Amino acid sequence: MLDIIPTRDPAHIRHGSNSGQPLTRRDGALKVTGAARYAADNHPPKMLYAVMAVSSIARGRVVSLDVAAAKGHPGVLEVMTEQNRAALAEDPDAKTNPFMFRYEAMQNDRVRYANQPIAVVIAETLEAATEGAALLAPTY
Repeated sequence: MLDIIPTRDPAHIRHGSNSGQPLTRRDGALKVTGAARYAADNHPPKMLYAVMAVSSIARGRVVSLDVAAAKGHPGVLEVMTEQNRAALAEDPDAKTNPFMFRYEAMQNDRVRYANQPIAVVIAETLEAATEGAALLAPTY
């Protein structure tokens, strides 16, 4: 036999409860007028922006990148690739496992998956970094 669970009659709901009541959002007016400040609105002095250029193939090797074109773009300060990146330290505690490999971002010219980072463009503005990354034109 099924037990029937009685529902609460609205007459028995405690008055003064916030359940089912609209809430006033303190920041609502600021958000709808565009006056609210977000984390992305803060630009400290001398702040730089970095954008990763990613592979358009899922497996292969990066033969070349047009680093000169990216560095020549106004606002671009540096382009980091596998040729000028800082080397990763060896992990003395790493255990060899035939089913796993250590992922080393931008440590060689190998592409292991689609959208793998192949370069990082550092610039004075986000727009310059994004445009510089697009100018790299990788050859695989």
